[in-house]
Amino acid sequence: MKTSIHRDQSGLVGRFIVGWLLIVAILGVGAVDGASIAFTTFRLSDVAVAAASEAASRFRSQQDVPGACQSAVRAVEVQDPEITFVRCRIDRAGVATITVRQEASTLVVGRIDMLKKYGRVTRTEAVGALSV
Repeated sequence: MKTSIHRDQSGLVGRFIVGWLLIVAILGVGAVDGASIAFTTFRLSDVAVAAASEAASRFRSQQDVPGACQSAVRAVEVQDPEITFVRCRIDRAGVATITVRQEASTLVVGRIDMLKKYGRVTRTEAVGALSV
């Protein structure tokens, strides 16, 4: 004979398991997207530093700003053609500042309008002529 306590608790364990599975799935997707954004950030930083080093080196040897920026553009294209070259600036002291941008490949962040800005990674790096 079932009592009212047993009838009220029927399906409780199933609902509890489904709830925890949803929480784990949401946290898992968030971790994957976060790792993708972090990897893209580190990758862009490396590419920007390499391009800035190339530009600073070219500027130091030839004192040619447009040529130095062109060598930075080529350095970015060689490393990853999908990275967008945004800006190149070289000051009188020979410090090259390079800005690059790329969309991180995410599962959810890139598909939700209010989260898209977190998946668009932009890095700016500067390298001086003395540090080349």
